Amino acid sequence: MSFFISILHFIVLSFIIYQLKNIYKKMPLIKWWYFAIFTKITFGVCYGYLYIKIYGGAGDSLLYFKEVSALTHLAYQNFELYWNIFWHNQYNPYINIGEATWQQERVLVTIKFLSILQILTYNNYWIQGFYLSFLSAWGMWKLANVLVQIFPKAYYSSVIVFFIFPSIQLWSSGYTKESITMFFLSFSLAYFLQIYFKIIDFKVIDFKHLHFKQHLVKIICMWIFTIIWLYLVKFYYLATLLPTIFAFILADYAVYKLKIQSIFLKIFTFLVIWFIVVLPATQLHNTLKIDYFLLALVYNHNSTYIHSAPQDLIHYSIYPHQGFITLEGYSLMSFLYNSPTAFFSACFRPFLWETYGQKLKILMALENTFFLFSVLISIFCLFKTKKNIDNKVFLLCVALLWYSILLLTILAFASPNFGGLMRYRIAVYPFLLYFFFVWIENYVRDRNFKIIKMLK
Repeated sequence: MSFFISILHFIVLSFIIYQLKNIYKKMPLIKWWYFAIFTKITFGVCYGYLYIKIYGGAGDSLLYFKEVSALTHLAYQNFELYWNIFWHNQYNPYINIGEATWQQERVLVTIKFLSILQILTYNNYWIQGFYLSFLSAWGMWKLANVLVQIFPKAYYSSVIVFFIFPSIQLWSSGYTKESITMFFLSFSLAYFLQIYFKIIDFKVIDFKHLHFKQHLVKIICMWIFTIIWLYLVKFYYLATLLPTIFAFILADYAVYKLKIQSIFLKIFTFLVIWFIVVLPATQLHNTLKIDYFLLALVYNHNSTYIHSAPQDLIHYSIYPHQGFITLEGYSLMSFLYNSPTAFFSACFRPFLWETYGQKLKILMALENTFFLFSVLISIFCLFKTKKNIDNKVFLLCVALLWYSILLLTILAFASPNFGGLMRYRIAVYPFLLYFFFVWIENYVRDRNFKIIKMLK
């Protein structure tokens, strides 16, 4: 029975992939379609192998599968009870789900979402991993195509970052909530950029066009699902993403109306508007208030801290005294004081001398070293490249950097473990890496053009 179900889903997934290729045949990266899907699914298998063989069955992936299996078993035995749990979270101590899972709303939401797929796949871990990897690849491929349309000189940057870069492929694939998150996040951002830059089917069209109105329905639905998913599962992502998008839109309008030319004034305008958007929003609900938000960070920090080895952690101090962040000693000033350490660590640590001979940690350190050199090289290229940048594009870059700084800093506080942080930063790392690769590719293209022109 299990073998038959696997063959059936393999045929279904192959058919979906083939049909989507025909639908997207006019997109600029269509020749990378099969490569992107195959690479992501392959890394999804590697992700499962990593947790089963190397981590010995530990970690979120296998934990989710175990808990989801208990829930789907209940669905086969008593669908009414399963349905009540799915919608009303009715606790039942006789169901073989860990007590800690019932107490963690984000974990419970993920388990319930995955239970739908698990029922359809007859509890097959690998088939579910294939589907989730495909969703992630589909979303990232869609976003890469939109970025190529906006930044045509960054064609290979899109291909390398979204289709090839190993850690991005690994941590956004397989049986994990990050695969689902990247699907929603990538698709929603792609749709937003399509609207804002008036790109539908890779043609610049007017808002009054009938095709745009039809497309708008899909965009609204996708954004609704994305907001719901991020609110329930990845609240930190939503808390940084939405204000940044609103600030980008309003700043672009203000810069256009006020005819601001200075680069520093444009950045200042964006930041002022961002704070104007955020500060009133913190008063809408208790969970949005700064004190509650910081308390949640400290709680998550301490939960990770006590279960991690000292050499695997980012160590902070309470301003102005030395010591770890505690529930008794946290303050806004302590977070501001430690923010540079958090952001820098999220980007570039662990270093090679912090690996202690651990193979996976060495790979992490090598990647971080590569990223550090990429940043330094891109800064050099930035100063050597002509900067005739459209206001929309410039403010989009500012918004991307601000979103990256905020989210990486928050994640480094909430999850100070280097291993966990490598996985959680997937929501920002592809975009940040893409940003720096763009300047390098633009510089290389400009230099090659100059050389060709001289030869002619």
